[in-house]
Amino acid sequence: MFITSRQLTAQGIKSIVCNFGDRTYTKPEFAPTYGNNPSDLQKFFDSAFSTIEKIKLKISLTLIIDTVGKARVSHVFPVDPSMMDETGFKEIINAMPKWNPARVSNCNVNSAIGIDLIFDKKSVRVSYVKNQTSHY
Repeated sequence: MFITSRQLTAQGIKSIVCNFGDRTYTKPEFAPTYGNNPSDLQKFFDSAFSTIEKIKLKISLTLIIDTVGKARVSHVFPVDPSMMDETGFKEIINAMPKWNPARVSNCNVNSAIGIDLIFDKKSVRVSYVKNQTSHY
């Protein structure tokens, strides 16, 4: 049974009914964010890769963030099996604490977001991909 906002208001409950289905947004009104501070995403990846021997490499990840903030890897580009293990990236992302989900019309929605990981011999640098194009 689907309850309308009018029925909720009649019952004294003020709420917005969200029904966006399984749509995944690439440009929501409010993009998903990780943690409470812009540096939290960098800190997560610094910790996740602290014990891994680093090489010069750039990896682009497309993540899907669901309506409750759970992240999963959709794509990893490029992956050279001799250098990095795609499964390893997926395990690291699956272990992430929840994100703050994207929002449209004050409702949490599924979203896709791009992240670049740039490795050098000493560290990993994380940046969000701007103007991401996607097939969602």
